[in-house]
Amino acid sequence: ADVTQPLEIVAQLAAELFLPWAEKGRERKAESYRYLTEQQQAASRAGAATGDVEQRIRDGIIAVGTPAEILKLFRTYREMGVDQMLTWVQFGGLEHSKITRSMELIGKHVLPELNR
Repeated sequence: ADVTQPLEIVAQLAAELFLPWAEKGRERKAESYRYLTEQQQAASRAGAATGDVEQRIRDGIIAVGTPAEILKLFRTYREMGVDQMLTWVQFGGLEHSKITRSMELIGKHVLPELNR
C-alpha cells in the first residue's frame, strides 16, 4: 500500500512545526530538538520545505517500517537522551484500518521491548 502522500503531508506539517525552532538559533533551541532541527535546516538550505520523504525515513525523522525497525529507531533516539516519543499514526488521510493496525503493532511489539 502506498503511504507516500500521507507521509508527504506529515513532512510538510513537521517542517511547519519544527523549522521555527531551527530559525531561532542555537542558543534558543531546545537540546532535545537539535538533531531534528539540523535536519530541517539542511532540507531548507537544499530548497525543499519538506525534503524527500524517503530520505527523511532513512535519516530517522519519519519512523516507518516493521516493529523491529521502529524499535531500533526508538532505541537510537533513547541513546541520544530522548525520553519521550510521539507516535503520530493518524495523519494525512491514512485509512482507519491502517491507523489501528499501526497502534496495535506499536503496543504489542514496540512498547513492551522499550520497557525492558
